[in-house]
Amino acid sequence: RDGEEETVMRGFEKIGRNTFAASCFVGDNPAYVLTSDGVVIIDPPQLPSIAVGLCEELTEAGVRYIINTEHHPDHTFGNYFFRNAGAVVGHSLLGERFMTAPGLDCYEKNRAETEANDRNGMKHFPAREEYWDHCMRPTIEFETSMKLIVGSHEFELTHTGGHCRDQICVFCPQEGIVFCGDTIFSNVQIFFAEADPYIQLRALDFIETLDAEVIVPGHGAVCGKRVVAENRGFILEWLGAVETGIGKGWTREECMDRVS
Repeated sequence: RDGEEETVMRGFEKIGRNTFAASCFVGDNPAYVLTSDGVVIIDPPQLPSIAVGLCEELTEAGVRYIINTEHHPDHTFGNYFFRNAGAVVGHSLLGERFMTAPGLDCYEKNRAETEANDRNGMKHFPAREEYWDHCMRPTIEFETSMKLIVGSHEFELTHTGGHCRDQICVFCPQEGIVFCGDTIFSNVQIFFAEADPYIQLRALDFIETLDAEVIVPGHGAVCGKRVVAENRGFILEWLGAVETGIGKGWTREECMDRVS
């Protein structure tokens, strides 16, 4: 509960007065905030054994909301294991794109990643029909922004786009923490498969305006605002490399082959 002592599940670290996050698991960086009126999870764990363990850890406090920052399988698959949560929150485009990615069967992708990285978790892995019957799509949706007030905490949700069309960030001013999803990657390769880099640059500008000392990225270590400039520089470097290729007369395919 808010301000009380708590046991932290292995793999999670305390990054704020009431906020916990993990960056050591395969998949997204799961995080949660303990409020005086229950728990808010931002992007649940992808691996079944971690998700089930966290669900058990948070049973007494109770999960009020799950917030998905985007639709990709590493951010949404874990919803299934929190079926007693009060509500799932996401952008209005997330539901129709839920658990999809270009050219992938995301259910099979998650099965393969579980077999490779979480053998003990296979006993919790649902059959395909069971999963889709209880996958926990968003029940609360928004277009541009919304605010959740849970106990003494506020959660400011803003649609940024960029990494994907339904990308959002979640700012908790009481904790001084922003949960950026895949708008931010910390010292790991940025994933651009569905991205609009120009919109992503605007999203970085927005995140830089927030009064947050701590950033929970979609992937990589929890960090500070210095990583915003690093991500911006990386995107601009890629854009410059492609522009150089175009200037040399390269085709799209040649740019894809030659730009490392």
